[in-house]
Amino acid sequence: MSQLVVSKNPLIPLDEAVCLIKAGSVVAIPTETVYGLAADISQQSAVKQIFSLKGRPENHPLIIHISAITQLETYAIHIPDYVYLLANHFWPGPLTFVLYKSERVGDWVTGGQDTVGIRMPNHPTALALIERVGSPLAAPSANQFGKISPTHPEHVMAEFGDKVSILDGGMCDVGIESTIIDATCHDACTILRPGMVSKEAIQAVLRNNIAINAPGTQSRKVSGTLKSHYSPNKPAFLFEDINDFATIQDEHETTFGIYISPEYQSRFSQGVQLPNNPLEYAKIIYESLRLADQATTRAILIECPPKTKEWTAILDRLERSCAENHSQIDLIY
Repeated sequence: MSQLVVSKNPLIPLDEAVCLIKAGSVVAIPTETVYGLAADISQQSAVKQIFSLKGRPENHPLIIHISAITQLETYAIHIPDYVYLLANHFWPGPLTFVLYKSERVGDWVTGGQDTVGIRMPNHPTALALIERVGSPLAAPSANQFGKISPTHPEHVMAEFGDKVSILDGGMCDVGIESTIIDATCHDACTILRPGMVSKEAIQAVLRNNIAINAPGTQSRKVSGTLKSHYSPNKPAFLFEDINDFATIQDEHETTFGIYISPEYQSRFSQGVQLPNNPLEYAKIIYESLRLADQATTRAILIECPPKTKEWTAILDRLERSCAENHSQIDLIY
């Protein structure tokens, strides 16, 4: 892939990141999913900086990041037993639990809700930072609200220039945001946002002891679930076959293609072919969308991946990326 255009280098070492966050500043940090804008959750003014930098509504709750399973009981209450079962299996990793919050979590983190999303990231740099700061970190994606999430330090630089210091952890291994489950009920849980920890993987750990529900109309407000999200600046469209492709292509002078099938390579003036493997696809889809935004084309056409369980999380992100120009996909939970 070609290189993104970025501003001057604002990268900092771990020691400086620790000092900045303790002093009430916001630092962009790596996780295995995407880069996040991190602040100490106990410092209200620091957390408010996150909302200001992102242009994020303050009633949109933040996920907090911890460095040990034992910290769950400090920041959440009424924790079901199955949460520990899942945490011991998937943590550190891309799985977030929505739980009733303890008094240690301020309303400025939860958007006024009585619940909080908690996860333990699977990234050594992030874990070391949290441990040394001595407090959980709020760390939503390091981008403008509703736009494409960053998976590399250069993406953060492209978003904020030198306004935000960045702790460099390289390319993110997973590439899309965590699975979020509502774990406030003791005999069932609900998938609020799909991720690369699938329903099937969760069910394999819980066996048949706990029901796993798809999100309903009354689901709690959580990160990354607005109809339009993860959006490029250019119009983006999903196409499912050659006829669908031709109809959309005819409406735009030039298009950037993001596709799996090699047959589409010759049909775009610019584009990128992605792997026919959901794990590998997820790692580079946001980078591909950023490259498409920088291209000299007028629109982005994305070949719809297979509508199978393995692709549920990716289909969710693509549907939201193209929400302004595409009808809803029936996701498989």
